[in-house]
Amino acid sequence: NNLERMKEMEVTVDSSVGNLGLGFVALPPLQPAPLIIKHVQSGTWADEHGIEPGSELAELSGRSVKTMTSEEFQAAMKQRPLQLRIMPPDSEAWQQAAYFRKQVVRLSFQKVLLQQSLATEQERAKQDFALEAEVREAKLSQKKEELAKIKAALDEERQRVAQGHAELAEERQRVAEEMSELAKKRAELIADQQRAAQERAELNKKRAELAELDKAQGAEIGRSQNNCKEEEELASQRAEVDAERQRVVAEKAELSRQSVELQAERQRMAQEQADLARRKAELDALLTKAQG
Repeated sequence: NNLERMKEMEVTVDSSVGNLGLGFVALPPLQPAPLIIKHVQSGTWADEHGIEPGSELAELSGRSVKTMTSEEFQAAMKQRPLQLRIMPPDSEAWQQAAYFRKQVVRLSFQKVLLQQSLATEQERAKQDFALEAEVREAKLSQKKEELAKIKAALDEERQRVAQGHAELAEERQRVAEEMSELAKKRAELIADQQRAAQERAELNKKRAELAELDKAQGAEIGRSQNNCKEEEELASQRAEVDAERQRVVAEKAELSRQSVELQAERQRMAQEQADLARRKAELDALLTKAQG
């Protein structure tokens, strides 16, 4: 009976059987290890048919269990009728099963270690990322502050340039007004010069007339020295000529004074124009710097 049990067997499970009473070392997929029966429950269908622990379940209804997935194996075990091909216990198969179990345990342990290492690495990466984010945020905040300062300085420079433009416009307007006033004074001076020239011409004419009158009066005096009335008129005319001479001299003095004032005014305007050009150059330089 023991010899028969050591042989390969094929048994059929009919529809009246529910639980086979088999426990396995591991379930499919199994490649390359065999499907080893770990234990047989006492009093069950498997115990009654002499299936022993350590035996190998090779096929289910003619299909190798090594090619089955877990779902296919469980579905096949529920089929009725079901034909089982059982291989006798084999020490090598047991060794392969033990090695397979060892490999499963080792891989499971490595998986746990790998998961722990991965979790640690993820936590460290999160901390590093948080630190980098804080550093980036600090740098960004610092750059924002620097940009705000630069913007404030630029706004201040723009205000200063705008103020310089306003001052330049006011200075130009004042210079224009002074130039207009200077042109007016020049026109008045030219008119005065023309009037003085006209008065000089009249004075020269009167001098010529006076000379002729003196000459005629000299001749007349020679002829009629007793004519007092004519002498008084002559004296009166001479007095008028002298007064005219004094007025012309006074006008010449006034014209000279005005000419000196005009020269001084020209020098002042030239200095102001030079100052204005210098200030304009400074404002243009500031504007160029602000725009750059």
